[in-house]
Amino acid sequence: MTANTAQSVEGSSQSSISMRSALSSIGAGYIAGSAGLIVGHPLDSLKVLAQTSGLGSTNGTASATNASTTMNQATASVQNGTIPTKLATGPVAIQIRTNTVLTTSLQSHTQTIRNLYAGISGPLVAVGALQAINFAMFDTARRMLYTNFAFARTMPENVREECSPCQEKDYRKKDTLISVTLASFLAGGAVSLFSSPMMVIKTKQQVMLWDMKTAARDTLHNAGGLRNFYMGYGAHVYCDSVGRACYYPTYELLKRYIVSSKSTEGHREYKLSMLERMFCAGMGGSVCWAVIYPFDAVRSRIYAQSASSLSNCGSLEMARKMYEQGGVRLFFRGFGISVFRAFPVAAVVLPVYDYSLEMLS
Repeated sequence: MTANTAQSVEGSSQSSISMRSALSSIGAGYIAGSAGLIVGHPLDSLKVLAQTSGLGSTNGTASATNASTTMNQATASVQNGTIPTKLATGPVAIQIRTNTVLTTSLQSHTQTIRNLYAGISGPLVAVGALQAINFAMFDTARRMLYTNFAFARTMPENVREECSPCQEKDYRKKDTLISVTLASFLAGGAVSLFSSPMMVIKTKQQVMLWDMKTAARDTLHNAGGLRNFYMGYGAHVYCDSVGRACYYPTYELLKRYIVSSKSTEGHREYKLSMLERMFCAGMGGSVCWAVIYPFDAVRSRIYAQSASSLSNCGSLEMARKMYEQGGVRLFFRGFGISVFRAFPVAAVVLPVYDYSLEMLS
């Protein structure tokens, strides 16, 4: 066999492995993303409502006339089987949760499990595909960094010459944490272009109790048109890129620490249990949300405000308004709910992804 033929066979083999790896990542990402959404969406709704409480609500004690009028409007809509979209004093969903009179009258409606799943229809359709793209980008970036750059490998610099194409799958165990961080940051930034419209629609559904079509139409018809799907994009891209750059490396760091501490020299490498994987993933999710939470609060209020008025504002302007209104504490309203939610969701997503990827590969 000539050198050219050998190189051609090797290149074909590498391409086949890369394609199979990418398809496996897509499938595993879809499964993991859907599982995580089902587990975490109710708590995500509570988090969004905590972050946006106070927008459009009445200040102090509302007059008897206004309270009565608002209650009658909302009650009539509920009796007719619908939820009003906007009232004179702001989003009705926020009023229902913050106004004493309305809360008393409509408590049975607002506290149902069904409403905690408000806004899941769009994400349930798209989140699997979105997570599939995210994990495929992340996995591809890790593999490319591992095979092309020395800093991405925990092995000697000539590892590529020593490894056959089949051995290059070891990148998921033998790449550096710097490589994992960079790959997740790049993947998160790329995916933010697709996830921003979905986040805008989802938040409006959760805050206003709209269906997906109404939320999308409201966003599109406001001044700005398609640009409204990228309102608050600065805060959003930070959450997606920096968040993932904390999420995945923390997971990998804890996994590798447990393996190294429990593996004995000369014996087979320790295999993580499902509970250990879930703990590592849950800690990664909690660290991620602790880092990005103030930025998430900013984008949530930007989305909610656009549903109650025709005006939009940028991330910096909203951050300034929030600080003037409630100081630093306003950026961390609902923090406990979010960190609590992050643990079980991440504990499902990453282990499910790992096991699905292993099975599909």
